[in-house]
Amino acid sequence: MRLRWGTAVVAVLIAAGVAVVATARSAPPIEVRSQFVTGTPEAGAPVRLDTTLYFPAATPAPAVLLAHGFGGSKTDLDSEARSLADHGYVVLAYTARGFGRSDGLVHLDAPAYEIADARALLSYLATLPQVVTDAPGDPRVGVAGSSYGGGLALLLAAYDHRVDAVGADITWSDLSQALFPNAAGGQPGVFKKLWAGRLFASAAGTAGGACGRFAPALCAAYQRSATAGEPDAEILSLLAASSPAGVLGRITAPTLLSQGEEDSLFPLGQADANARGIGANGTPVKLIWRAGGHDGGTPATELVDNLRSWFDPVLLGRGLPDLTFDVTVPGSGISSANGRAVSQELRVLPGDVRGRTEPVPVAGTSQKIFAPAGGIPAAVTSVPGLGGLLGAAASSTGSGGLSTIPGQVATFVSPPLSQSLLLAGASTVTLTVTADDATDATLFAALHDVGADGGDTLPAGLVAPIRLTGITPGVAQDVTVTLPGVVRSVPAGDRLALTVATTDLAYQLPSAPRSYTVALAGPPLAVATVQGTFLRTGRPWLWLAAGMVAMAALGIGASIASGRRRRRRPRGRPGAPGPRPRGGR
Repeated sequence: MRLRWGTAVVAVLIAAGVAVVATARSAPPIEVRSQFVTGTPEAGAPVRLDTTLYFPAATPAPAVLLAHGFGGSKTDLDSEARSLADHGYVVLAYTARGFGRSDGLVHLDAPAYEIADARALLSYLATLPQVVTDAPGDPRVGVAGSSYGGGLALLLAAYDHRVDAVGADITWSDLSQALFPNAAGGQPGVFKKLWAGRLFASAAGTAGGACGRFAPALCAAYQRSATAGEPDAEILSLLAASSPAGVLGRITAPTLLSQGEEDSLFPLGQADANARGIGANGTPVKLIWRAGGHDGGTPATELVDNLRSWFDPVLLGRGLPDLTFDVTVPGSGISSANGRAVSQELRVLPGDVRGRTEPVPVAGTSQKIFAPAGGIPAAVTSVPGLGGLLGAAASSTGSGGLSTIPGQVATFVSPPLSQSLLLAGASTVTLTVTADDATDATLFAALHDVGADGGDTLPAGLVAPIRLTGITPGVAQDVTVTLPGVVRSVPAGDRLALTVATTDLAYQLPSAPRSYTVALAGPPLAVATVQGTFLRTGRPWLWLAAGMVAMAALGIGASIASGRRRRRRPRGRPGAPGPRPRGGR
């Protein structure tokens, strides 16, 4: 009886395995076709865009336009494109002008060039019989991209209402604020020189000359600003034209915004600004704060899963869009496999998407800090593309280490927390700043987690640059500072430390030595937080199923072995020993 049951289970399991393999092998192939498509002419010359189409098994079908990141090409999108085509979409991936095999120059997602190119690609999709159309010349289409591609997705949706759905990942809202951030608000702030230099080099290095394939006007404006360490009117105008911030109210397509929590280029505040601007007119918006970013990374499968979940209800009519706000909380759970801290997904409660604040008192006397001549030595908090690694190293060693330099930093510390606290978003604090010998000030504020053992962690290596101008030397000035948007679970017993420093290697610093006096002013530190429900991580049923299969396999093996032993046992008196098993003792 046991043998028959075991044989039956084996048959079922084998049949299931064969079915899975057969299904995988029988999946119809994706048709892939590459060609050049005419873009927007430049300087009287035609521009061709290098594109690849991916056709699903069944057509006509809705389309997805995929745009790549800065310095990349359509080949970066191949795995995402194939996955979406497998799911039933016609996918058009392309290389933006100024990159790869496409013609033209880089204008930084300018409406007259890159956005006009993308509009031409929408018209091209509408001519394909494999693409579903909602009206003549109007394809049913979603547009998606990360970073440079995400900016294009938002701008295209603002300028062309044929776009039916948007997926924008780790992108910007206001480029001038991203590259010249000022946590004190108002005027342009401190030049993010390391990131700007890396971005410029990634495009300039693709062709000869100092400007490479950058448009001359953009290149000249950048070089002037990089030399001066502050933006001029022309670069601000060019950056504004390439920023979704000014046209968010035009976007009517349901929009998915995902932003990395380890991102010193486009931090969480950029996505929050996009979400507020798009949602203000009632356009459906979903916001995700995810692990990774420009300083980290996210598996392509996760990004595609997010896109499919968002696009399917709009483009395929499958289900309803999920408008919840999802936050990845690092180290908030414990792995049952190895006991290590793991991330968990927090689904924010309805009505709490804007977040809330908790007052946390911090204390410290008025402190004098100094900025060295030439800005050297400078604190190191993040390096483009490595910021997350630096933060992880600091976390593992329990030391903020390079992020603070004695004599350059004022510190204000809270009492030990009586209960755990989730940092989620941008906290605020009011400071009193006095420039002792200058009419302007450049400072960097940050919020640290100081453990009970004294270990210092700067979440994601992020700081808030502050630039003040028009200061009267020796006269105190109050300033409200918005600290970096971060996500961190701070355990009870830890303390929060607010630091105000005079240097940071990633930013343009004054060449002349300075001294400042910094003190706390006004109310306590307002710590940003959210409330929600932690979702289950992983897929427990898969582990359960795997365990059942393993147990069944062991049981089957035991049953078969037992049956074989019974068949082999020689006839004789009851209890007579059978043959010794091979390898047994």
